[in-house]
Amino acid sequence: MLYYLIYVSKALKLMNDEELAKILTQSRSWNSRVKITGMLLYIKGPTIDGVNGNFIQVLEGEEHDINDLFKKIKDDERHYDVIKLIESVREKRHFQNWQMGFKPLNKKEFTNSAGYFQIEDLYSFKSSHKDFNIPLNYLKSFYTLYFN
Repeated sequence: MLYYLIYVSKALKLMNDEELAKILTQSRSWNSRVKITGMLLYIKGPTIDGVNGNFIQVLEGEEHDINDLFKKIKDDERHYDVIKLIESVREKRHFQNWQMGFKPLNKKEFTNSAGYFQIEDLYSFKSSHKDFNIPLNYLKSFYTLYFN
């Protein structure tokens, strides 16, 4: 069985293309060594509540590798309010060819995309536990639409 984890976080500052490219390069380097795949979305801010952007990421691989990586992610000073939405197992990878897929979106692109959900609700736990599959379904749909 394959382990996966989905989390959201808030960007400490508005990220530029160079900073996002650095995150992507670091992610792909590490992930290829330990066979972690997944996808990272950055929804550009600022938002009404002053957040400079949000990250949502799905990671898939061996459980110990994902947990080691998630510890590093939580300690990364480029973001805060890191919330693990769901962790579970499944039969196969959804992002098998990606050491880390990535796409920056502005808020309008995010809200206009298929499968849109209120990312703010995930921080306040307004969604029920069953709703935490919504981000995974969104990421899978986004991956299929833009990259397959």
